[in-house]
Amino acid sequence: TCYDIPSETVEWQVEDKRFLPQTLSMGRDEVVYHNRQNVVCRNRNDGSVRWQFTDKPPTGRGGGKMLLLADEKVVFSSRKEIVALSLADGEVAWQAPGVKGNSMLEYDLFYARGTIWCSGTDGTIVGYDIKDGKPTKQVDVSSVQSQGHHLRCYRAKATENHLITQFRGVEFLSLNEEAHTNQDWLRGTCTYGVMPANGFLYVPPHSCFCYSAAMFRGLNAFAAESTDGLPQKLTVGPLEKGPAYGQIDNRKSAIENPKSWPCYRHDARRTGASANQIPGALKRNWKISLDAKLTPPVAADGRVFVAAKDQHTIHALDASSGEQLWTFAAGARIDSPPSIYGGLLVFGGADGFLYCVRAEDGQFAWRRRLAPAQRWMAVDGQLESVWRLHGSVTIEGDLAYSSAGRSSYLDGGLFLYAVDIKTGEVKHRAQLNTAADTREERAGKEFVASYHIEGAHSDVLVAEGGSIYLNQFKFSPNLKLQPARYLTKDEITYRPSMNLDNKEYVNEDIFNVMWRGEKCSTYDKLAAILVDENQNTGERDLGLHLFTTSGFLDTSFFNRSYWMYSKTWTGFNHVNLAPKSGQILVIGPKNTYALKAYTSRYPLSPKLDPQTKGYLLIADDNNNEPTLDPRAWGKDKGMGFSRGAPPLWHQWVPIRVNAMVLAGETLVVCGPPDAVKAGDSMAAFEGRLGTELWTISAPDGKTIAKQKLNESPIFDGMIVADDQLYLCTEQGEVICMGFDPAK
Repeated sequence: TCYDIPSETVEWQVEDKRFLPQTLSMGRDEVVYHNRQNVVCRNRNDGSVRWQFTDKPPTGRGGGKMLLLADEKVVFSSRKEIVALSLADGEVAWQAPGVKGNSMLEYDLFYARGTIWCSGTDGTIVGYDIKDGKPTKQVDVSSVQSQGHHLRCYRAKATENHLITQFRGVEFLSLNEEAHTNQDWLRGTCTYGVMPANGFLYVPPHSCFCYSAAMFRGLNAFAAESTDGLPQKLTVGPLEKGPAYGQIDNRKSAIENPKSWPCYRHDARRTGASANQIPGALKRNWKISLDAKLTPPVAADGRVFVAAKDQHTIHALDASSGEQLWTFAAGARIDSPPSIYGGLLVFGGADGFLYCVRAEDGQFAWRRRLAPAQRWMAVDGQLESVWRLHGSVTIEGDLAYSSAGRSSYLDGGLFLYAVDIKTGEVKHRAQLNTAADTREERAGKEFVASYHIEGAHSDVLVAEGGSIYLNQFKFSPNLKLQPARYLTKDEITYRPSMNLDNKEYVNEDIFNVMWRGEKCSTYDKLAAILVDENQNTGERDLGLHLFTTSGFLDTSFFNRSYWMYSKTWTGFNHVNLAPKSGQILVIGPKNTYALKAYTSRYPLSPKLDPQTKGYLLIADDNNNEPTLDPRAWGKDKGMGFSRGAPPLWHQWVPIRVNAMVLAGETLVVCGPPDAVKAGDSMAAFEGRLGTELWTISAPDGKTIAKQKLNESPIFDGMIVADDQLYLCTEQGEVICMGFDPAK
């Protein structure tokens, strides 16, 4: 279709049987593309065919060809050859042998500096003269390439100075004899990849599972590092004192009321569980609208606290009435709730500052910039520090632990701090910088580098067993990096898998999937791809704690990410069959309760089956550790971690639980119905069908009560304090509910 932009009209439209994506190219008077069988040249003014050239169909499951226009020629990949045609009449101008391709696609072609550049997988890029196709230059790029994985399933890109390839993620291959670099922690979206423009590298959202600990997510624009580099002195800012500073020296650190909910997910372990009692059905006590995008709440001493993310504010509400007591404004977004320390609130801001205010009246006590410098970036229409802090800090004793930054690969990495809450003094600090420009810097590791890298994105910190956890990293209380040993095959394949009903092996029918038109099993054909029988793919011993691969604040329910309570970081393995894993978890004194959305499989990923059995609510003993079936060790996209012991109980629930708390021996869950409405298939997911609130007996999984709500809870936005349930909604409201003895 030819569309005239000024007049907003279609000038002409033609049909063809097929069209290979990303081959459409336009010259002064021509439009050229590949239709899988032919290179087709059409007149730009009316769409009529000028000429066609018969070509071989493409190979590679990544799909397709590379086609470009340069120097009055059409240049394209044709199996093992590069072919150049005259743009005027389609006659062959020259042919040249291409470089080695890959299972994903044949190879990529680019035009820069009067040369056709061809990138492949043999550690070189080759330049061909555009006039006659003769090789003119060969560049060694082996320092940023290594075998072990297919090319990513998108096209490379180029500028005048670099080829931007997709061997692992994004590699910058210099055409002017500068150093080559790789960024494995970046990934473009399928087929399209990334886009260099305006001096930036634009990286769209992706659906990859590889390197889940370190992978950058979302839509991002990256710039080259400043010519001045990072600030010479990476240091915290001065302590800024407020009116309440002199009144905090002798405050008690501990919250004495065991029924309070003093921080995100209740405690530093992030259990989502408390000693409160919710014995049955609930009734509404009050509701207040803050007309804002809210964080989950926290509560103590008769007050409920919640942050309005985009308004940069903390709101204090009376726990018994919902009346607003005070508001405090920070310098930028607050993405998660504050933590309560005695009569103080401590929280981080996206401006890179750690804040402390008085809980009673919101009086400012102190703040300190933990970002190592003042540098700003645009995030969703607002300014944030390059080294932002999460709102929720982790409190251990009198210290508040927080991290500044976004990735251990960017801007000097992640900066961790332990700050004395009473004084604002930095007691301990650490810098986690995992940047590695070439493959050679990763040589000799205990894992297969094509399936695992040592890095992290920022996240809310977790404390358990005397350690502080960030993603796949473990720190001592004084922020010294602790060893996280990579596991051997015998240590995690000690049991065969079993299913929910305690049968010896997982039913292989679960894994019988259609792949390229035939039924196969991820045990056999897919899992038969042996990565390395002597090295692992990222499985490591961290110590028992709660972790999530995409971050606690990720609300997407992405099928390749998960929460898990385990000693083992599971590396390049799915865990949808494993105990103590799912899309959201709560952890009691003896048992862990999980909501699993993905209980079956596509060939390469866990699968959602809406409006069938429902979602799986499941309870496991805290000691029921995940295991790899011996058949799954070292295999690419096999069955992943599973269970070696049966669950305590499980039931299928017809709701998509996105908020869950454990109150004593009662499990409270809330979410939209598992329904696909005709003509409005996203209605349940987008909150147009209301929600259901269930109370369930935690010891045996029996349902106690059910009730409907019109409001939709935010993800993980429910707490229980002083035997009352508090819920933050997508509609910007805070709701309080209490036990209804009449029901």
